[in-house]
Amino acid sequence: MRILHVSDVYLPRLGGMELHVSDLARRQALAGEDVTVATATAGPTEEGVVRLDRPGRRQADLERLVARLDVDVVHAHSSLVSPLAWAGTRAAAAAGVPAVVTLHSLWPQGAPGRALGALLRDVPEGTAWTAVSTVAARVLAPALPGRTVGVLPNAVDPAAWAPRTPLTPGPAPVLVSVMRFAPRKRPLALLRVLEEVRRRVGEELPLRALLVGEGPLDAAVRRRIARPALSGWVTATGRLDRPEIQRLLERADLYLAPSRQESFGIAALEARCAGLPVVGMAGTGLADFVTDGVDGHLVGSDEELADRLVDLVREPGALEALRRTARRPVEGLDWATVLDRHRALYGSLLPAGAAAAVSTGAAARR
Repeated sequence: MRILHVSDVYLPRLGGMELHVSDLARRQALAGEDVTVATATAGPTEEGVVRLDRPGRRQADLERLVARLDVDVVHAHSSLVSPLAWAGTRAAAAAGVPAVVTLHSLWPQGAPGRALGALLRDVPEGTAWTAVSTVAARVLAPALPGRTVGVLPNAVDPAAWAPRTPLTPGPAPVLVSVMRFAPRKRPLALLRVLEEVRRRVGEELPLRALLVGEGPLDAAVRRRIARPALSGWVTATGRLDRPEIQRLLERADLYLAPSRQESFGIAALEARCAGLPVVGMAGTGLADFVTDGVDGHLVGSDEELADRLVDLVREPGALEALRRTARRPVEGLDWATVLDRHRALYGSLLPAGAAAAVSTGAAARR
């Protein structure tokens, strides 16, 4: 199958959608598909990636690319406003090619959602809509009356993240969060929560916290960490690669996900697969792989987040019990399962004869 992924953002820019599109394209290519990524993000030249660097000509450039590649399906990856991704659906429609949109954000409710919904008129009627989690699909549906919104989740390789060491308590609980230091991820709110936790448990209780990432709030994060309430026990590591994050998670006890706009939470899923309980916000995509009170906690406010952290760091037995259940495998979000879901959706959009030919060709290549 010839697949064109279209995403406004892509590596080397760091973020969940950027990493997912890269991983998805690579995994599909390894499974025998013919995959290309088109993006507006500048970066190095690499095979299979087309960087569209003419802002005023991107629609025409996409139409030419769809025709030149003779693609079977266009898969557009969208945030709340994604002009290139939406242009990809129009290029697909112009060529008579089926298109899929996957929303990687939580659609806002009320007046903001209705205002943004007007922009979706630029997406052709026949486009198949999906989102990366159950909650993301549910909140998008009112903006697309009469249409079905499916779920195409992100994925991980569970074996790559599985814990390799026995479950043993360390000298001090280690709390970890991996994120882009941007307002929607709320790193400064997390630091305020950690200040409150330290105030309530006192200076005597040993405790460590590590924030992994970088972004536009990097300087503000580091200034906050330099304050007396956080200095000495909270560290901003900067950007780490995946092997470095894996090693860090092996030494950690608890993962924190403070964003209220987490449509999926790939870093949190990686932490769950590494055997860490996740404490994050209710009403987000975390609910697809975190069960409140079983392998983590889903809370409704920063105050409740602080309450849960205080309880867990004060009660080593409660934290150990949560860590034990968090070591159970995460089901249904491995790459084999998620690739099958993508292939099934793509195939359902193709004419019967073309779908059969594509399916036969893919089976022969595997």
